[in-house]
Amino acid sequence: MNPSFDLLETLNLVLWLLPLPFLGLALSGRGRSWWPGWVQVGTLSLLVLLEVASQIGPVSGAFTWISDRERLWNFLGGAALQVAVSEGSAWSGLGYGQKKVLAPLRRVLAFGFFPAAAVAALLWVGPFHPFARVVPWSILLLFEVVAVANAPAQWLRGLRIASAAALGFSLYTKSAWLPFSMLAAVLTATQALSKIRRDGTRRVQRAREALQPKAIQELLASTTGPRLAKDEDSLPLERLDALLSFAMQSTGTSGGAIFLYQEELVPEVGTLSRRLLCPLAKGQLREIANDPASSQAAQVLMALVGESDQARDIGPGGLVQNYALHVFRASRLAVAPIRSRDKSLGIVVLCPSDGRDPFPAGDLHVLDFLAQQAVFSLHYEAVYHRLQEDSRLSREFEIASRIQRSLLPRTMPVVPNLAVSARVLPAREVGGDYYDLLPLPDERMIAVIGDVSGKGLPAGMIMLIVRTTLHLLIDADPQTNPARLVQALEERLTPQLDAFTFMTFLALRWSGRDRVITWSGAGHEHILWRSGQEGKIHRIRTGGLALGLQRDNFSPREEHKLFLSPGDLVVLYTDGVTDCRDASGTAWGLDHLEEAVERHHGQGAESMVESILSDLDKFRGQVPPTDDRTLVVFQST
Repeated sequence: MNPSFDLLETLNLVLWLLPLPFLGLALSGRGRSWWPGWVQVGTLSLLVLLEVASQIGPVSGAFTWISDRERLWNFLGGAALQVAVSEGSAWSGLGYGQKKVLAPLRRVLAFGFFPAAAVAALLWVGPFHPFARVVPWSILLLFEVVAVANAPAQWLRGLRIASAAALGFSLYTKSAWLPFSMLAAVLTATQALSKIRRDGTRRVQRAREALQPKAIQELLASTTGPRLAKDEDSLPLERLDALLSFAMQSTGTSGGAIFLYQEELVPEVGTLSRRLLCPLAKGQLREIANDPASSQAAQVLMALVGESDQARDIGPGGLVQNYALHVFRASRLAVAPIRSRDKSLGIVVLCPSDGRDPFPAGDLHVLDFLAQQAVFSLHYEAVYHRLQEDSRLSREFEIASRIQRSLLPRTMPVVPNLAVSARVLPAREVGGDYYDLLPLPDERMIAVIGDVSGKGLPAGMIMLIVRTTLHLLIDADPQTNPARLVQALEERLTPQLDAFTFMTFLALRWSGRDRVITWSGAGHEHILWRSGQEGKIHRIRTGGLALGLQRDNFSPREEHKLFLSPGDLVVLYTDGVTDCRDASGTAWGLDHLEEAVERHHGQGAESMVESILSDLDKFRGQVPPTDDRTLVVFQST
């Protein structure tokens, strides 16, 4: 009854167990939606059990149905692993799926292999035994030809060909199973490590795109030199206070301060001195910032940051670091320079709770965002007045408009079973309308549309904060649903809004697999759904209170579902579309919008958006628009 393990069988067991830790890392956290990884874990576990059963069976007399067909079961498990690695590589960055024509054929062959293997299992014992090997081997050969043709990397092709050949020969000789085990373990571990690396790279890129838009740098490079205020009353303290509160809330810190360079008269010599002063401090740093020594410590921190534009984590170390920490009475600090065109304007300091570990990279990105927003706020008044004085207001707002356009999706995402098109037309150079389209794994997409009360640059700044917060929320939890997303956005955005500012908002999640839209609204306009089967347009109320109307005790948001059929249309819009007026003062209205949708529904999504906006322009004639206009069309295909 005791199993007999030989060296080769034990080595096989070790080889199948080696990739499991790498797959576990790839499947943790954000990788839970990576279904090929779970298939590989299940297949590797099955192969381990088969190895054990094939050794126990001959000794104990059990598992004869496994030992009689040991080569076939091993071949079936190995082929399943090859299929999962091929499909999973499209998610992990190894390059599969580059040729869209071959991808469907590869999947058809992948699913066709398993019925063929089942037939082979029935024929394995009996007069048709020779044909039992030919059937699954032929299907595997076709699948591997397509998979290899679809792989762009030469080394990947070589590994793939070698592992497929070893797997095929394992049906005829057991000695080929060990080489296949080695090659398959390398392929699986490499793919898992590639997915871990790509997920990390994508997370960093997305955070940098959201927090450090290139367009902001373009704006700052195009503006004139900074004009810092000489007294605190003329500083934009409300904006800076809101930004500091946002950073403290996002990073979970207990104190924060902003130090700015200001000019002071030195009576003894009659000259001006430029030094760091603290116009704003919160939490744990509120009292310390009033200490004259804090200005010197802030200057020390500025020296530690040097010429870098990136936030830094300052912990115990040399005399300089220890001096700054002693003055601020903190175990460590996170600091970011406020810099414009290589000129230092000040510094932002965040102080964690006692005993906190070093600041993670995500918190430092948030601090970078705060520093750039502080530059934007400090420059706003100076730029505005200087442009009026220099008669260049139109040029600078054209830059701001280009910035805002660069923050919107540049291309429409490609998602299964859905065609998407969208346009936003601001009433002024900068507007408060916002939409975004964020593709997610598992053939899903998050779509949002919103409208900030008011117009112009203040509304545009709120739109920028909304976009940044939204990207951070989705990046932190790609599996979030629209209701949680709206509530989380409300909790973070509302403290940044004044009592007279609000934003209507609508979040939708499209699932291409089952053609369902899940949505949650915050006081936004109707959803227009045109059913292709009924040939009728339905008005769907989005419901909910606009963001900013509830100041505390945020209520949970409701969530609804809408199932689409091929040919259905969903139209989203802002009130600038329906409230657009002609020369007589008559609004276009929802009825006219529905008529335009019905008139142009046979066109594609992109042509439909252009046609509806063209009808709107004909209606208003020469009357300038008074509000931003945004239109988004989804067409189920």
